[in-house]
Amino acid sequence: MTWHSFYRTVSRQAWAGVGITWLVLFANQTLLGQSKSVNGAKPELRNSRVAAAKSNSLIVRHHLPRSTKLQSLGNGSLNKVAKKSQDADSSADSTSNSPSRPAVPARLVSSRNSVLKKQLGDESLELKRNIAQPAEDDRGADSRQSRSDSNDNAGDAAEEDEEDEEDEEDEEDEEDEEDEEDEEDEEDEEDEEDEEEPWRMFHSSRLDQRGIEINGWLAQGFTWNPDRPADRSNGPLGMNDRSNDYLLNQLGLSVGKELSEDEETLGRAFGWRMDLMYGSDSRFVQSTGFDDQWTTRRFAGLAMPQLYFDLALPNANPFGDGAIVRVGRFWSPIGYEGVPALDRYFHSATFAFMLAQPSTHTGVLLSYPIGTNWTAQAGIVKGWDVWTDNNNSPGYLGTLGWTSDDETTTLTHVLYFGDQTDDLNDNQLTYELITTRQLSDRWNYVGWFDFNFAQEIGIDNAGLPKVAQWFSINQALTYAISDRWSAGSRLEWFHDDDGVLIANPITDLLLGRGDLFGLTFGLNYAPQANWLIRPEIRWDQANQVLPFDDQSSDRQFTASVDVVFQF
Repeated sequence: MTWHSFYRTVSRQAWAGVGITWLVLFANQTLLGQSKSVNGAKPELRNSRVAAAKSNSLIVRHHLPRSTKLQSLGNGSLNKVAKKSQDADSSADSTSNSPSRPAVPARLVSSRNSVLKKQLGDESLELKRNIAQPAEDDRGADSRQSRSDSNDNAGDAAEEDEEDEEDEEDEEDEEDEEDEEDEEDEEDEEDEEDEEEPWRMFHSSRLDQRGIEINGWLAQGFTWNPDRPADRSNGPLGMNDRSNDYLLNQLGLSVGKELSEDEETLGRAFGWRMDLMYGSDSRFVQSTGFDDQWTTRRFAGLAMPQLYFDLALPNANPFGDGAIVRVGRFWSPIGYEGVPALDRYFHSATFAFMLAQPSTHTGVLLSYPIGTNWTAQAGIVKGWDVWTDNNNSPGYLGTLGWTSDDETTTLTHVLYFGDQTDDLNDNQLTYELITTRQLSDRWNYVGWFDFNFAQEIGIDNAGLPKVAQWFSINQALTYAISDRWSAGSRLEWFHDDDGVLIANPITDLLLGRGDLFGLTFGLNYAPQANWLIRPEIRWDQANQVLPFDDQSSDRQFTASVDVVFQF
């Protein structure tokens, strides 16, 4: 192909992508005021919440201080002392009013008058002295008691003042802490408001009331291969399998009504979803007997990867809150990387994604939580990427996922078993283990391992059915540089032990057994909530097989970039 013809081919596809992009941008600018008006009411809501929090923090000031209770107890003790003195005075009065002695005989009066007078006079004086002295003693004791009580009350009052000061300091500290918490809440709410929400072309209040959501996305990219292979193929790479060529990868539209949490737990409810995808990536998601006949060009076509209905069953799960039954065609749980552009961190996909994993299943899938940390799925499907079953033999699908309490670690087991070919002897077993770990606020790790075993797949050199196995190990590490930039690396190893999967993507000719290794470095840049730019460089190395540069090389270097716009 000459440079002139190459330029015309790239120009036509590039102008098509640019035209679609400008059309979406025109709608974006026209309807952008809608999202601005929605976000305008958030500060008022924040201020009302802050005011409510501050008013609640003042309730502690209305509590009765401990000093008031101590003062009431002190007044009670003083009342008891006064009551005791009053009782003593009343007892003294009752003693002075006691009955007199018996009368003395008359004959003794004359002889004893003088003596009695003297004795009575002396006794009366002594009695007066004795009566007067206790009164003085009582008054002194009362005065001393009152002074000691006043001293005690003064000490109690001082202690109460100290406790009042401590209470006031504690209340001030509590108020300061509550004010700090209010300020932190305000900052968190401001941060949430600062997070830019993506603009949606099909957003409206009527759709929101009905729970219907419509989302779209556009992904397009270019891959540079310095080897310039004649067949313009990058070998088993995906989704950027075309070398030195612009690709309109995906123009997708998703329409559906998702189940809310209340509908899942409180009552039966229905949900549904339909996805449409046009572009070069539709080749990898079309199902046999359904949308595989919709292809209009060699490297572009139309596909419907999802068309399903959901039913919530609130009382069908004895281990958790409700269950969901999904019927139709849906994305496969096998594999960590997804087909939609925003479901992958990198522009390119792994060898395992291209060679050893399905994109969709058609059948029935039951999902249900187990407690608070576990989630399970079980389903019966027709096979891998088929709409019309080719052997009337079902496949069995199951997953078991675990999430840690702090939601920083996940572990998922996936198992599939079923017949894949036209006969009933090709029983294939697939097991996958996926683990994710949030290492810190900026670092994230994900690793996934696949193992496949096929009882009979293909024919060996002796003409007998071949038993084959293959596996892959993949690891990725990402780092958040800022709110808009992040960097990632991915290391992968795909092993085809029996040479049943590594093939020429143009002719489907098997290339033999071997290993494929890949190392990818990439960046994610989001200049705005609707846009994502993903440049990457990738190095691939093969062992015992030549899958690159027109099947003449065991190594390959590529540099690519794609731009994703969601609307």
